[in-house]
Amino acid sequence: MSNVKSDAILEAATKLIVKYGYQKTSIDDICREAKIGKGTVYHYFESKEDIFVAILKKISFDVWDDMRKKIDNANSFEEKLKTFLTIPVDLLKSQSQLFMQVLSNDSFTFLDRINEFKENTQKNFFEILTSIFQYGIDHDVLRDEFAINTTKIVNLLYRLVVTAKLEDQIDLNGDSFNEIVEERQLLVEILIKGFIKNKDMS
Repeated sequence: MSNVKSDAILEAATKLIVKYGYQKTSIDDICREAKIGKGTVYHYFESKEDIFVAILKKISFDVWDDMRKKIDNANSFEEKLKTFLTIPVDLLKSQSQLFMQVLSNDSFTFLDRINEFKENTQKNFFEILTSIFQYGIDHDVLRDEFAINTTKIVNLLYRLVVTAKLEDQIDLNGDSFNEIVEERQLLVEILIKGFIKNKDMS
């Protein structure tokens, strides 16, 4: 749905939800912020729920599309894996409030649609990471014991990277976020040095 008015509604809703939270943001608030009448809002969206889900879908599509392009342009297994593991950190910082609500809020009345979003995220994660490991197999850069266990590795990385919970009060604009970046970079180096065979470890 690419439309000037619907995009304006999503932009206004995103701004308000990030600032006040989903529960405290009303359709009237969104109308005022977007300078659009309520009838116009309901022309594009049936409810506030639809708006929030549309926001998540748009962000998700943009992120996965950007990731696929960057991974396709990377010329080695190492670079592809680095790209895959570092882009979510940037996303975490730029969209932290939205995604923390999705991951931690059980008060939504439309959890089935939120769970669908989570399932789609998992599907994209597995699809892209599996393709990266397949690239490593095709180019004969993976150690044999990893090449035959890629499914287990992908599942392990999903639990490690995605399901690990952040502290509720983490400051994504300060030292805490820098620690996340450093830890993710360290994780990348550990994974790559462990996965690649005949790698110069010096």
